[in-house]
Amino acid sequence: MTVFKSTTWICLLQCAVIALIGWGLGLYFWGDLPEPMPIHWNGAGNPDGFAPRWLGISFGPLTSLLIPMVILFFSRFDPRRDHVDRSIKHLETIVIGTSIFGLAIQGVTLHAAMSNEMTLDPKAIMLLVGGLFIVIGNALPKFGSNFFIGIRTPWTLSSEKVWHKTQRLGGILFVLGGFAMMMLPFLGFTGNLMIGAILTISFAAALIPAAYSWVIYQQEA
Repeated sequence: MTVFKSTTWICLLQCAVIALIGWGLGLYFWGDLPEPMPIHWNGAGNPDGFAPRWLGISFGPLTSLLIPMVILFFSRFDPRRDHVDRSIKHLETIVIGTSIFGLAIQGVTLHAAMSNEMTLDPKAIMLLVGGLFIVIGNALPKFGSNFFIGIRTPWTLSSEKVWHKTQRLGGILFVLGGFAMMMLPFLGFTGNLMIGAILTISFAAALIPAAYSWVIYQQEA
């Protein structure tokens, strides 16, 4: 049994290249980075966690490489692997989106680390997170039922009809949530208020479709 299809190997190679670009950026700006460098910022964008430079320049690239590897590897063990295989292009879209997200985070954090105050621009972060939500939301309705990715509840996994209706709603909410996250900094959300809004949007995008799946399953029963 082949672990990965040829297109998936190409996808992983693309993620590896993206990760190498991230490390290349870190090495290029190595002399301009503080030692230690900030690796974590609070809700106001101020640094509150530091690490050695070699570690600081690795978080973004590791996101670009390891998360895609984990996603694609464990998808091979799904009991409904045939459903995953039929949706593999959409899974690869999410994987590449995640990898690019890691590269973008690398750029934003390096820029923050080299600035005088070492502050992180919340607008940039929310644009990136919102963009990733939109990528995921566009892909969700295109997945067949599986145990690995999507809105997975006992009711979606028991009915193809419930699955597809739930993923469609989940996709819409993820896309709307992504745009909402992008707008938060421009609407005056900062600090703990913005963190609360992010959590609210994230939970709503996940829990509303889950509740909806139960409702429509009951209607089918």
